[in-house]
Amino acid sequence: MSFLPTINEFINENDGNPLHKEMIDDICEFPEGEKRFELRLQAIQRIDDIVMFHRFVMVTHKNNQQVVEPGFEAFNEHYQGIFDNVCDDNPEQVATTRMAFNAFDIYKQQSQIKCIANESLVINLWATIEQYTNRALQVLLSKQASNSHRWHEIVNKFKENDFDIELLAAYETINEIRVLNNKIKHSYSVDEQLAKFQYFRIYDGKSISNVPLRVQDYILATYHFIVQLINIIGPSERYPDGEEG
Repeated sequence: MSFLPTINEFINENDGNPLHKEMIDDICEFPEGEKRFELRLQAIQRIDDIVMFHRFVMVTHKNNQQVVEPGFEAFNEHYQGIFDNVCDDNPEQVATTRMAFNAFDIYKQQSQIKCIANESLVINLWATIEQYTNRALQVLLSKQASNSHRWHEIVNKFKENDFDIELLAAYETINEIRVLNNKIKHSYSVDEQLAKFQYFRIYDGKSISNVPLRVQDYILATYHFIVQLINIIGPSERYPDGEEG
């Protein structure tokens, strides 16, 4: 199992990789002025903290899996593989089987830990995006603007000041995080709104827990988006490939 990288870990691992050069060059652009520099630093540290929390959970999950999985396989074999017929798309069947068989309950808990860790990461990333986009707007306006939780209002406020944040490289993925965050909190399924995003088309109608979320893409997009946003609202200095001149 490979763990999700912080941005510095990702840059160190992919330095010189042409597939990621554009993003890495954008990350290696630094805003001028104390306010925006501090905002960038705090945002990156916040995302790093979210990544490390996810890593902590997944290390625990991995260690538990080494005990739970072989134990459950032996248990399932003892019952002639009846648990192979328990369908994840049938929540009533899963719930009843978990209630009846403690070993199956422990096994399902283990699988749900990973799901919940990934869903929590999405929720925390979106909260961070929303928070730091609002804070960037306050820096741009040089005044204490009221925070908004309506994304279209935030986007429009930037447009009113001649900054179209929908044109930023990572915006499409950021918008996907926004919609996914809402679905995790409310319907918990891939509905028509979420299925508009290419990745989710094949999962239309599925429960979120049955979708392998592309969490690394979400993490990298969040770093990229927030750093770019802070850079575009004022002067900045770029150091290609992370090398200062």
